[in-house]
Amino acid sequence: MDYFYKQCFEQFHMLPSDLDDQDYNEFMNMLNAKSPEEQTTDPMKDFNNFNKT
Repeated sequence: MDYFYKQCFEQFHMLPSDLDDQDYNEFMNMLNAKSPEEQTTDPMKDFNNFNKT
Protein backbone atom coordinates (compact mmCIF):
# COMPACT_ATOMS: atom_id res chain seq x y z
CA MET A 1 0.00 0.00 0.00
CA ASP A 2 2.93 2.36 0.59
CA TYR A 3 3.92 2.10 -3.06
CA PHE A 4 0.36 2.96 -4.10
CA TYR A 5 0.46 6.04 -1.83
CA LYS A 6 3.83 7.01 -3.32
CA GLN A 7 2.56 6.73 -6.89
CA CYS A 8 -0.56 8.76 -6.12
CA PHE A 9 1.53 11.42 -4.43
CA GLU A 10 4.03 11.64 -7.29
CA GLN A 11 1.59 11.41 -10.18
CA PHE A 12 -1.58 12.98 -8.81
CA HIS A 13 -0.24 15.13 -5.93
CA MET A 14 -2.56 13.41 -3.47
CA LEU A 15 -1.61 13.06 0.17
CA PRO A 16 -2.10 9.69 1.91
CA SER A 17 -4.65 11.31 4.23
CA ASP A 18 -6.66 12.35 1.15
CA LEU A 19 -6.63 8.78 -0.09
CA ASP A 20 -7.73 7.35 3.24
CA ASP A 21 -10.92 9.41 3.05
CA GLN A 22 -11.75 8.08 -0.42
CA ASP A 23 -13.79 5.06 -1.45
CA TYR A 24 -11.12 2.71 -2.87
CA ASN A 25 -13.32 1.14 -5.57
CA GLU A 26 -14.58 4.51 -6.78
CA PHE A 27 -11.02 5.84 -6.86
CA MET A 28 -9.75 2.86 -8.86
CA ASN A 29 -12.67 3.17 -11.31
CA MET A 30 -11.74 6.79 -11.82
CA LEU A 31 -8.07 5.94 -12.44
CA ASN A 32 -9.00 3.21 -14.92
CA ALA A 33 -11.61 5.25 -16.79
CA LYS A 34 -11.26 5.33 -20.55
CA SER A 35 -11.80 8.32 -22.79
CA PRO A 36 -15.06 8.30 -24.78
CA GLU A 37 -13.12 7.32 -27.91
CA GLU A 38 -11.69 4.23 -26.18
CA GLN A 39 -14.93 3.04 -24.59
CA THR A 40 -16.74 0.08 -26.05
CA THR A 41 -20.17 0.69 -27.48
CA ASP A 42 -23.26 -1.38 -28.06
CA PRO A 43 -22.83 -3.11 -31.46
CA MET A 44 -26.55 -2.89 -32.25
CA LYS A 45 -26.57 0.84 -31.59
CA ASP A 46 -23.60 1.27 -33.92
CA PHE A 47 -25.27 -0.90 -36.54
CA ASN A 48 -28.50 1.10 -36.35
CA ASN A 49 -26.62 4.40 -36.53
CA PHE A 50 -24.65 3.14 -39.54
CA ASN A 51 -27.87 2.15 -41.37
CA LYS A 52 -29.44 5.59 -40.79
CA THR A 53 -26.72 7.35 -42.76
